Amino acid sequence: PAEWESIAALFPAQRDAARERSAIARAIGRFEEIVGARNGTSADKSGTFAGTGKTGQHDCIDESTNTTMYLTLLEKEGILRFHGVSGPLSRTPFTTLGQGKLWPHQTAVIREIADGKSYAVDSWFHDNGHPAEIVPLATWRAGWAPGD
Repeated sequence: PAEWESIAALFPAQRDAARERSAIARAIGRFEEIVGARNGTSADKSGTFAGTGKTGQHDCIDESTNTTMYLTLLEKEGILRFHGVSGPLSRTPFTTLGQGKLWPHQTAVIREIADGKSYAVDSWFHDNGHPAEIVPLATWRAGWAPGD
């Protein structure tokens, strides 16, 4: 429960959708710290290839599945007020045509309740425990990566 409280504390009582997305990003990093210490994934490096073959390394499928589960916990506990959780979504070389990004990639997805806008919640780009990246899903599907 102290671990759960450290996550719930990231979501203040008065907030809006943008602030909630910021809190979600930090909460995903905190979930990774807590879970990584217990299951041996605390040394997970950003991306996939830097840690290929190393114990505890995640690919984007692992990251998006875990992130979706963390988001579902937040939703079921009533912590998310402005967003709902959608299933993971993939992009392929066909959706990023012309971007020079030839690898498929997958992310967790949230949907803002008020306007229905969807956002990618992607923790794959950073080492374990770093806040997730949250960007409009259409931007992410077009090949977005940090630094773009």
